[in-house]
Amino acid sequence: MAGKAVATAEKSNVPAFMQSQDLSAHTEHMSQDDVSIPFLQILQQLSPQCVDGDPQFIEGAKPSMVYNTVTKELIETKKDGFKFVPVSYKDTFVEWVTRNNGGGFVREYNIADGETILTARNENGHDIIQEGSPLGQPGNQLNRTHTHFIFVLTDSGFEPAVMTMAITQLKPSKNLNSLINNHPFPGIGVIRFGHVIQAKTEMRKNDHGSWHIWSWDYQGTLEDEDIFEAAKDFAQGVRSGEHKADHAKADGAEGDSQAQSGSANTGTDEEVPF
Repeated sequence: MAGKAVATAEKSNVPAFMQSQDLSAHTEHMSQDDVSIPFLQILQQLSPQCVDGDPQFIEGAKPSMVYNTVTKELIETKKDGFKFVPVSYKDTFVEWVTRNNGGGFVREYNIADGETILTARNENGHDIIQEGSPLGQPGNQLNRTHTHFIFVLTDSGFEPAVMTMAITQLKPSKNLNSLINNHPFPGIGVIRFGHVIQAKTEMRKNDHGSWHIWSWDYQGTLEDEDIFEAAKDFAQGVRSGEHKADHAKADGAEGDSQAQSGSANTGTDEEVPF
């Protein structure tokens, strides 16, 4: 685990000509609206990054790898995976245009509004918005979605990221929440960002095919005070609306593997996502 909270250049690494000038008037202060928080997504067999000939194809990309939608980095997760600090969590509904109709993110709803939307399970096991629904576009798909804001731990500190989990990933999301709840701090209670988790992936199979889901290993208490304070501030930013998950930027892997797929499934937590 890294010992610094933010990956910044040490003064000794700053060129002498920069140190000799007053550049305070030229430093940039960007808000959350100016930068993208990357999504970390598990690649599946039909993810465009794995399909040779697709415009988003990446050489060496394989199902089970994790894809960073901003850096385009591929993370191998079968052995070591990556370590992260869970920062904040949201439970919402997300509306998508189905892949057959072109695909794409439409809107996110809070739980109260999402539960008013009229849906029916189609032959593929997906919840489709119906005519007469008070919210949502009839024909679109509605997914209960868990959004996890995390800090991925790096050699130089951490990197904020988002993991969204729907359909087959809801059960792993609940497992992650249970893992955190099972490690309260004596005299304090459950503090989400007080822990370090290792993320990996594992395969699931049934008669309809195979796919990959998240799995977790608890690593212990977060001991870096700087990262703890940064996570606490970031969690407050999520609660205030300063930090948001822009589902429209979740890239093709998100839609193909979670929301816009089309094959028969079992209608349970183990349903096939394609």
